[in-house]
Amino acid sequence: MRTLAAARVIDARELKGPDHCQAVLGAFDLLAPGEALVVVSDHPPAKLLRHLQADRKGEFEWSPLEAGPGRFRTEIARRDAKRQALRG
Repeated sequence: MRTLAAARVIDARELKGPDHCQAVLGAFDLLAPGEALVVVSDHPPAKLLRHLQADRKGEFEWSPLEAGPGRFRTEIARRDAKRQALRG
């Protein structure tokens, strides 16, 4: 089972450039199955969720931890290979 203490934290509020999603997606791609990261932002991460749903369908678990105002925290975990195979 994952714990928040073991999750990498990415504070999207500190990322430079117009597309913070690419940095988060790159970090997600480096996760091993069962690992997670926590994204902190100042707005709902709807665009990030859309990217994951479109490009990494079945590969992740999305768990909102805090929902504003002003601060949003979301845990994104890479599913293990067995769960991915079952979901097809």
